[in-house]
Amino acid sequence: MAKVFPFRGVRYDVSVAGDLSKVVTQPYDKIDAAMMDKYYSLSEFNFTRIIKAKEEPGDDEYENKYSRARNYLKDWMAKGVLKRDEKPALYVYHQVYRVEGEARTRRGFVGAIETKRFGEGVKAHEKTLEGPKADRLNLMRATFSNTGQIFMLYSDPELVVSKLLDDAIVGREPDAKATDDLGEDHLLWIVDDLDICSKVCKAMEDKALFVADGHHRYETACNFFEEKALEGYTCEGSENIHNVMLSMVNMDEAGLTILPTHRLIFGIRDFDPLRFLTEARMHFEVTTLQFSEHGGGSVARKKFFAEMDAKAESAVLGFYAHGEDAYYLLEFNDPKMMNDVLGGRMDEDGNPIEFSADYKKLDAAILHALLEKFFGIDDDALKAQTNVNYVRGRDEAIERVDSIEKYQCVFLMNPTLIDEVRKVAMAGERMPQKSTDFYPKLLSGMVMNKMMCEKEEW
Repeated sequence: MAKVFPFRGVRYDVSVAGDLSKVVTQPYDKIDAAMMDKYYSLSEFNFTRIIKAKEEPGDDEYENKYSRARNYLKDWMAKGVLKRDEKPALYVYHQVYRVEGEARTRRGFVGAIETKRFGEGVKAHEKTLEGPKADRLNLMRATFSNTGQIFMLYSDPELVVSKLLDDAIVGREPDAKATDDLGEDHLLWIVDDLDICSKVCKAMEDKALFVADGHHRYETACNFFEEKALEGYTCEGSENIHNVMLSMVNMDEAGLTILPTHRLIFGIRDFDPLRFLTEARMHFEVTTLQFSEHGGGSVARKKFFAEMDAKAESAVLGFYAHGEDAYYLLEFNDPKMMNDVLGGRMDEDGNPIEFSADYKKLDAAILHALLEKFFGIDDDALKAQTNVNYVRGRDEAIERVDSIEKYQCVFLMNPTLIDEVRKVAMAGERMPQKSTDFYPKLLSGMVMNKMMCEKEEW
């Protein structure tokens, strides 16, 4: 199932690079233009120059952000800014963070695994897009590296792996520590004891891995291996083209947090929220929280959120429209709608898709079926984001509808449950885009995997 290996990671030498917090970054897909400018200004060695370097005037096929990433990596390793650890190791990775004032710790470890297509011991739960995979493949071709973490879940109710790693780091200060943009702490310990590494890898052999975050990066690693194997590349040790670096977290431990992602809707012709709600009542039980009946908008909002929280394990959506003086709770009660909307779907080979009962109960699947049925927002429109934008916070979502004219309404979501991720992935299905938002993100730059290949030209 999960064939795990220790590897010789490449890490920042803070005596040369300076404060680790100023060189590590959020994952590449979270870095917008403003964040990129901030990262560039923090340090000349900030990792965004590798994972998402700036585009520049005059870029062409040969000189571009990918070639610059390669040059930065080569230069920094030559200068000792980045150094390869001498021994193969597993890297214990803890994230200490807060959600709504509650302190939590998510515990995992970084290792390398042998790449296998989804379904062969590695399970996916979300769909992927071609654009991000092409981008990541170009970066891998340029750097021969796994630069960002892939977030994997596994199930270990007895905590066998966690106990082995806890024993390995007990009483030790972390070998690396960084604080991210949001004030969350990231701690890394090197575990290079061969006996402990062997026991951990053995304990992982019967575990299936579920991609929590990083589907595009994992598929890209598979594509890269297949491409380079055909081209005759060979590599040494665990740092080879067949293996990919990733972070593994036990889903049976406390510390996992999944945040919801809300959908802001725009560009719907003849949008009429009251007409929509009337039609929605055919499929949902609709509860109205009128501002005037609940102590005003701010009080009604608190009650609205409390109602959503109380129904976290039910199929329920929140709805608020621009200019309205009420919040609405939509509780799904018509499974036939899912059959009607999802029926007749075909896969890429033209075979009919049979959706499981667990898939049809997902809040995100129900919402996307609703968007298609009532507003004509199908999978292609969702991929292109022609009618939907995404936002994390509930208050921010409502405030955007109030303050930004283009947004006609918002659908609020409850977090996807970890058991839902497990069931859908085990069934070989993919959740709709933005179904899960695991918090906090795994930082890029804490450790990377630089492959050692004979044919690579530096």
